[in-house]
Amino acid sequence: MSKPRRMPLPRTRALTLVALASCAGGRNISPEVAREAVRVYEEGRRAAADGDHARAVSLFTRALDLAIFPQPYEARAASREALGEFDRALGDLGRALEETSDVDRARVHFNRARFLQRRDRLDEAEGDFTLAIERQEEWPDLRYLPDFYLGRAAFYLDTGRPFLCAADCEAMLSRDPDPETRALFEDLLRRARARSNE
Repeated sequence: MSKPRRMPLPRTRALTLVALASCAGGRNISPEVAREAVRVYEEGRRAAADGDHARAVSLFTRALDLAIFPQPYEARAASREALGEFDRALGDLGRALEETSDVDRARVHFNRARFLQRRDRLDEAEGDFTLAIERQEEWPDLRYLPDFYLGRAAFYLDTGRPFLCAADCEAMLSRDPDPETRALFEDLLRRARARSNE
């Protein structure tokens, strides 16, 4: 089974980003500046998708110079990680948490947990996985909750804690997920039980 994917930035309409950018950090900016910030951000996303991470970092920085909103921080963190700029990427994820609304904070915690896991900062990663789950459960929209549980369960299995992995799988299975999600958790649960019997 493949590892859980990095949670993508939400596919929001440009108008949503404009609204976020318009009230960025309490700054009063014009709609024209907000639209330009969003345009530059979207250009940065295209550059990152094309693998041009240096250009993407530059564009995300330019978008943030125009308006402070969390999406460019998250996107810039991913590009900085691709460039090997790990400390700066972690700093961007921290800034994204500061700027993100409560409803999206869980997603940022999850992405930071995956980043920290890749850097072998396991205690910090575990904390962010747990915060992602806790924060997501506070909101009525639980669409990311299976990904968050799957991420933490796989983390527990990878770090030699099959009993905790099994507990996360059982917690998610008790929520009666859709058949595809159920199959993922049942497979991971089988692997956790097999490992705990070794």
